[in-house]
Amino acid sequence: FARTAGGFPIVTLEEELRFIAGLNRTTGRSVGIYPEIKEPAWHREQGIELGDRLLEVLAAAGAAFPPASVFVQCFDPAELARLHAAGCRLPLVQLIEADAGVPRASQLAACARHAAAVGVDLRLLLGDGGRVGAEFVAAARSVGLAVHAWTVRSDELPAGYPDLDSLLATLVDALAVDAVFTDFPDLVVAYRGRPPAGR
Repeated sequence: FARTAGGFPIVTLEEELRFIAGLNRTTGRSVGIYPEIKEPAWHREQGIELGDRLLEVLAAAGAAFPPASVFVQCFDPAELARLHAAGCRLPLVQLIEADAGVPRASQLAACARHAAAVGVDLRLLLGDGGRVGAEFVAAARSVGLAVHAWTVRSDELPAGYPDLDSLLATLVDALAVDAVFTDFPDLVVAYRGRPPAGR
């Protein structure tokens, strides 16, 4: 298996975990990880149980990444249910695309049997001026699921949001989602650090 792509080395998850753990030690921070299990059914056809392999790597990382600092995400509910049934107690996150539509209450209840949270396409949450999002967040919370919105970008704002602060005001303040995926963590942390009146 080639460890390069386009002339650049491919970093393994083990190497990435060592890098993050080293940064945590030297900076005094406690940065966690949020890996995604990609296409588990396809990988299984190739003879690779990707979810199991991920858990093996995380277990080897040991105390550097305690369960509270790890979320495992996947679009495939069967894979998350399988991992949970096999004894995985890391927080599992069911990813939901806007194109899939708003999950029914029964679907959310079924999800809550194995997942700690839903990772939701922000297009779904922003539907109908945020009304859809408010109803979804309430429904998810009613069955014990946290809500994580994806993906917040300052360079690809949804229609109707002139700047990142206006988007975050809807997600963080109005909808009160529990977390956001973002490629601009510095800007989101800065927003969260300002008093509400100064936003």
